[in-house]
Amino acid sequence: MVVEGTELPIVAAVALRRTDGRVLLVRHTDTAHPGAAEGRWTLPAEPVADDEVVETALARLLEQRLHLASDAVEFSESVGLPGAIANVFACAQWTGDPAYSADDYADAAWAAPHAPGAVDLVEGVRTYLASAFPAPAPPPQPAVPAVAMPHSGEPKNLIRREAAPAPAPAVWSMTTSDLLGELEEAREALTAAYERFDEAWLDVTLDGAWAPVDLLAHCATVEAYYASESRRLADEPGHTWRGFSPDQSEAERAGLARPENRVVRAR
Repeated sequence: MVVEGTELPIVAAVALRRTDGRVLLVRHTDTAHPGAAEGRWTLPAEPVADDEVVETALARLLEQRLHLASDAVEFSESVGLPGAIANVFACAQWTGDPAYSADDYADAAWAAPHAPGAVDLVEGVRTYLASAFPAPAPPPQPAVPAVAMPHSGEPKNLIRREAAPAPAPAVWSMTTSDLLGELEEAREALTAAYERFDEAWLDVTLDGAWAPVDLLAHCATVEAYYASESRRLADEPGHTWRGFSPDQSEAERAGLARPENRVVRAR
C-alpha cells in the first residue's frame, strides 16, 4: 500500500513502551524492505500489503515479529521514514515476553524515548519519541523568603530569591530494583529460549563448536562474574570495573568436557 499522491509505501509501526518508560528500538535485518530505515535504529515496522488495512499489518507485527499480543494499541502519529510513511501505534500493555528472530531484526534494545543517546536513530523517529514521550518535568522549587526588614514593626518578606535550580536529569539512570528486574527479565528470556529445544538437541553442536547447553553454561559464567564485579564495585573503595574476558573463558572451556544439562540448570 502506498500513500496517495506519492510512491511511498505505508508501514505499520509500534512504539512499545515498558512500565519504566523505555521504548523498544530495532535494526531491521532486511534493509531493503519498507520501514527498515536503511538499517538504522528505528521502531519495529511491518509493510502494509495492498489488500489489507494497517491494523492487519500491525497484528502481524506484534504476533509474528515480536511474539506478543495486545488489544491496547492506539494510533499515535504518522512519521516519515527513509523510503516509507509509518503509521505509529502506541502500546503500553501486552501479554508475552517480547522476542525477535534474527531473520527479522539484526538487533533490538530498550531506550529512554526523550534521551536515546548517541545511537544512529532515524531523525523522524527521534523527533516523534521526544514529542510523544517527553522527559518528566522536575518538581517546582519553592521560593525562599528574604530576611524580614528590621525597621518595620511587622515582618515584610518583600524580596524572594530563586531557589537553586534542580540538577538536570541524568541521561540514563537505574535503581537497584530496576537493574535486578532487567537481569531477571533477561534470565527468564534466555531460559525460555533454551527450554524450546528438545532434550535430545541440548548437547548437539549447532553453531560452530557450541551446543545449546554450552551457551547456557557460558551465560551462567558471565552472569556470576558480573555479579561478583558489581559487589566489588559497591564494597571496595577505588575498585575499577573489569570487563569479562571471553578469550580466557574460551580457553578454559576448550579444556573441559561438555557440561551436563542438569548441572548447568542448577546454576
